[in-house]
Amino acid sequence: KSLPPEFLVDIYEAIAENEIKLNEEHQHSDEAAFWDGVMKRSATADSMISVNRHGPAGEHEREMVAVIWEAQPLTTLATCFECVLDDVIAEQCIKGFIDSARIAA
Repeated sequence: KSLPPEFLVDIYEAIAENEIKLNEEHQHSDEAAFWDGVMKRSATADSMISVNRHGPAGEHEREMVAVIWEAQPLTTLATCFECVLDDVIAEQCIKGFIDSARIAA
């Protein structure tokens, strides 16, 4: 079912009047270069995709974790944890820290 046009217009106007911004002190210092690197890597990702559902983690999984790690997930989790007022989201941040520690171990 489609959303009512009035609802969509209200959302658009709300965002246009109060643009969504990241906390500037936690943004990547050279954001343009960072995203250029992500886009270059993603352009060649299709040729490297393989799925091995029955074996141990291999080179592709290591590369995937390395790319995720470059995105600085701990900084993102810390920022969310410091700013959040919702206990459920705070718990998800803590779970993210624990999962990150398990993956890195």
